[in-house]
Amino acid sequence: MTQEVLLTAVLLIVTIAASYGVAGLIRKPMHKVRTGIDKVPVSWEIRLKDGIKRYIENDSRVIKDGIVTTAIDTIQRRLLAHETDTTYRIEIIIIESETVNAVTFPGGLIVVFTPLIRLTSSPEELASVIAHEIGHVVHRDPLRQMAKEFGISAVLSMVNGGKAPPMIETMVKNFLDIQYTREQESAADAYTLRLLADAHINPVCFAGLMEKLAPDTLQEKTSTTFEYFNTHPDVHERIRKAQEAGKEFKTSSEKKFSINWDAVKRALPSLFDK
Repeated sequence: MTQEVLLTAVLLIVTIAASYGVAGLIRKPMHKVRTGIDKVPVSWEIRLKDGIKRYIENDSRVIKDGIVTTAIDTIQRRLLAHETDTTYRIEIIIIESETVNAVTFPGGLIVVFTPLIRLTSSPEELASVIAHEIGHVVHRDPLRQMAKEFGISAVLSMVNGGKAPPMIETMVKNFLDIQYTREQESAADAYTLRLLADAHINPVCFAGLMEKLAPDTLQEKTSTTFEYFNTHPDVHERIRKAQEAGKEFKTSSEKKFSINWDAVKRALPSLFDK
């Protein structure tokens, strides 16, 4: 047996063993899956993210206007400068849509839909959403939920270096409806309030945005298709906690973004551009 053949055989055995070992996790209770998912290499998750990103970029209208992307980069850099718990290279893309939503996929890919930006009053409010989604990234919630919904073996089958398989289309569309647990949402909220304060952003901005996004409030203001809090329960309790965090925040340390937010929103595609 040549060295190349032997190496190929060894790699195949290791891959099969890993797939069976991780696939077995989905037959265990979720608290045990949580422990097992943490053993999945981040490099595998990042390869999955690359496939998902390619699909989204090919299937959706990605906003690349310099005013918008510069503003998002500024917000992202401020937040990540105070984040030390993740090894992910977080990417944020903005896509045109009729849905008020933001969603995070495995590997650190955060997708923000344009109506959510239009609804915000300031870059600080959008920063609070991004901080929340970063919290899900740090806790690896998207991978946990994808494994729970579709099975870890199906997820692993998509980890390849070539063209994203057709299954990614189904997963991306279904992932918009995935619901995080109350425990996951509470942890992401606590992370959000802490990261905002560390980044010199008043956590009360998170409460301000959630008040706008609360289903009863949003339905009075717009007919835009709404999704963001469909999977985020107990919105009024979360608003209260964010308001309390705002009261504890030292306003003397606050550093507002020097971003012309009206210009950012004007740079988004017109609602009448169809």
